[in-house]
Amino acid sequence: MNESMPEHPNRTPDPIREWRVRNPKSERALVLLEADWPPSRAIVLRFIADVSAAILEPAQAQAVIDRGLAEALRAYRDYLDPGTVPDRDRLMGLLRGLATAVRDDLPGAPAVEDLMARWLPENLAAFFARANAR
Repeated sequence: MNESMPEHPNRTPDPIREWRVRNPKSERALVLLEADWPPSRAIVLRFIADVSAAILEPAQAQAVIDRGLAEALRAYRDYLDPGTVPDRDRLMGLLRGLATAVRDDLPGAPAVEDLMARWLPENLAAFFARANAR
């Protein structure tokens, strides 16, 4: 499908697809993330929705989202040494990368840990709670 063509009228826009179109150089890292942690899509969607709601100017929100995801994927790649870095740490690297990259752009500059908790879906929060209890 030609990217310049309008979306199908019954299709819901996919913010991750839109980000991929704007940031083709980061495609490989995002594919690796999605293969490593399929639920990471929920984290990215929560992040995009949160930033879009907090920053009302669309162009500014898009710039913050683009920078945040690029930084987070860079942080995630730093943890990609299978067998030596636990799953939990790789995903936390992504979350921490998102939060540290954009916290100063969000109203009230929330704490990094608060942002990480907001973007982590409940099912993954339960996984991390169990992993920390061991």
